[in-house]
Amino acid sequence: MKKAIQFGAGNIGRGVIGPLLSKSNYQVVFADINNEIINKLNENNQYLIHVKDIECTEEQVNNISGVMLTSDKIINEIVDAEIITAAIESRYIPQVALIIAKGIKIRNKNGSKLNLNIISCENIIESSTKLKDEIKKHLNRDEINYLDEYIGFPNCLVDRIVMPNINENVFYTQVEKYCQWIIDRNGFKGDISSIESANFVDDLNAYIERSIFIINTVYAMTSYFGKLRGYTSIEESVNDKFIYDLVKDLVKESASKIAVKYKFDEKSNLGYIEKTIDRFKNPYLKGKEIRTGKNQLKRLNEYAKMTNNFNSFTSNLEIFNMLNDDMRRSY
Repeated sequence: MKKAIQFGAGNIGRGVIGPLLSKSNYQVVFADINNEIINKLNENNQYLIHVKDIECTEEQVNNISGVMLTSDKIINEIVDAEIITAAIESRYIPQVALIIAKGIKIRNKNGSKLNLNIISCENIIESSTKLKDEIKKHLNRDEINYLDEYIGFPNCLVDRIVMPNINENVFYTQVEKYCQWIIDRNGFKGDISSIESANFVDDLNAYIERSIFIINTVYAMTSYFGKLRGYTSIEESVNDKFIYDLVKDLVKESASKIAVKYKFDEKSNLGYIEKTIDRFKNPYLKGKEIRTGKNQLKRLNEYAKMTNNFNSFTSNLEIFNMLNDDMRRSY
């Protein structure tokens, strides 16, 4: 069985990445500093995730194991892995980079020609690229040449809400039904069909920008209209047919600019809008209208400033200004 290593056995690792890799027939090895979680992973080599939505279900994640991040065993796991994913706090990145570098050194020494793809699943711009830069600090020229030939660092977008654990069991994981993992095809080494659960695209930035603007615009508009009608939660607001239809029409208008810019077809764009709005019907995802609305405008403004500083994103604020105008008008 193919092997994948997931650095980080927290909510994102267990609730998003682990299940997706398991569905693609990978043996998933979780690496973490939490001894209690690692022991539980090794007890049954499987676990449940609780899908909380309008309809609640359970999903079993099979073929898994765990290893302590501080153990030398993790180096041996890296030697024959095909996928490494990471969902970790930024303070652990230097430590994880050093561990991965040690595994790459052994692969190079052994003359391994097995492709390895390392994917950082933190929703930070060019997160995998940044991890690559950290890893290269620990490699010599020959090892860097090996890395460039056999190891890919595709950036990605992960979108699934993992809800806070309110259960005494530290292993209890609850997620929304919606799940999306989009990976940059251009940074991947080898056969992309090896990860069946992922969507590989040529222009990842287009999907990131669409996600940021549409999700936050839906959130803000639903908040404003809900407040005007006296609602206290996103769920109440989005289940009001008048608000649902109005938000859908306004977001369609806004999203048409992104569709033109990145050549999204109309059917695909509309489908994404409807899925985004429907996500907020989930009774397990609750938010206060005023607080939520303010946060979305703040995020959009921060993102607009950020895009001026990154060449990989649009350098102008045309779409941002248009979306902001739509939200002001709707309010």
